[in-house]
Amino acid sequence: MKTTINLIAVVLLLAGAALMTGCTDDRTAPTQTNDPVYSQTIELFSKRPAAGADVSAAFTVRDSVVDARLLVSGFIRPDGGMAMFLRLGDELDSLTDRINGLDALIIPLDLKANKTAADSAALDSLSLLKTTSIEQVQMREETRDSLDTRLDGRFKVSIWLDGDVTELYPRAIYLDSAAVPTHLHTGEEVVWGQGFYLAQADTGGVHGKTMRLDLKRMMVADATYRHPSKPGRPANPDLLPELFPVTDWLSRLTPGSHTLHVRFGEAGTETQVSASLYFVYKRAG
Repeated sequence: MKTTINLIAVVLLLAGAALMTGCTDDRTAPTQTNDPVYSQTIELFSKRPAAGADVSAAFTVRDSVVDARLLVSGFIRPDGGMAMFLRLGDELDSLTDRINGLDALIIPLDLKANKTAADSAALDSLSLLKTTSIEQVQMREETRDSLDTRLDGRFKVSIWLDGDVTELYPRAIYLDSAAVPTHLHTGEEVVWGQGFYLAQADTGGVHGKTMRLDLKRMMVADATYRHPSKPGRPANPDLLPELFPVTDWLSRLTPGSHTLHVRFGEAGTETQVSASLYFVYKRAG
């Protein structure tokens, strides 16, 4: 009996030790790094009314900047031109569906070995309807392409730093007058490629898009070159032809006070703009 009691005591002692071991705090203090680098995010302004007006904000650079990102968000309440562009897109989708449906009827009739007079008449009628539909597609595509140029110019974003006298148009190109719609004013300058108006709408009908720019190497419109024709819109806007790299902003962001300026849209457009900066610093010394 005594042996049994001693055995039970030993088992309980071992269980208690295991329980205490399981409750031990095994967390360790974070290791300290000698890398003197840290980051900072600065919100410059949020949904500031724009409509082509200059929107500016001052900020302070703390230390030597080794990396930086600028985020610019544009918000658009569609105007008549945007509404027409969107409507044409819906019509093009419907016409494409119609043409596909006509093909599904035309092809079997066309392949039929022994066509009746009724078959031939139906084939002629369907083919004429397809031709008319294709012509309607072409007209709408031409109008939509013209609107694409005009809207991209109307809802463009430009930025400049401190006292710069020249605005920069990130991820955009200048178009020659031969490449722009004839209804534009003679000599009107067109900046194309940013595609802010192409952003999807939210539940309130406002279209919004954010542009993330690497200030080490920011690709902007080359002010010395005008493209003779409008290229296809690339999936990656940094791949637009003849973009000009700006590489001096990082070195210009010296410790102290600076001001960022943004312009979005044109007078008469219902637009808002937001901007923020993300800095990676290296401590002096």
